[in-house]
Amino acid sequence: MIMIWQPEICILVGLLSILLSSIWRDDLILPISAVSVLGALYSLYTISEVGLSYWSADMLARGGKAIVLLTSGLIILMVYQYLDRKGMSITLILSAILGSMVVLSSQDYLLLFLGIELIAIPSYVLCSMSNQSDYASEAGLKYFVMGSLSTLLFLYGVSLLYMATGS
Repeated sequence: MIMIWQPEICILVGLLSILLSSIWRDDLILPISAVSVLGALYSLYTISEVGLSYWSADMLARGGKAIVLLTSGLIILMVYQYLDRKGMSITLILSAILGSMVVLSSQDYLLLFLGIELIAIPSYVLCSMSNQSDYASEAGLKYFVMGSLSTLLFLYGVSLLYMATGS
């Protein structure tokens, strides 16, 4: 049963390892992120096509996760040298990757909501993290307000859908 979540567990272990290793050594951040992304990519092809009532592991979800992992791995490689706080930035990027993988496999509204929020909250922080721009904190705050409004509308719509259908 845990094999279904193996790609997400690889990303989560990489995220926590980067979070802890960035305290002492910054030179391990890129190798750990590469190993976690490649490990998650490899584990996509070792899991079987089993679905639960709230989680999907079919070919469409695995293909979408492979696209997300490949593009995010390339993004991490391209932006690594330009980041100010490498450990925190890569941790936030990996948590957004984890959120997008949850969104791709969710078959339940609660998991969909958690995945969307796991994408959005690190994006708010990444948007407002620049030290070189005076407008970064303003942009992060505006992005947070717009994201909160969209979260409110999403939850309102899901509650109306639940009220109409009962499930």
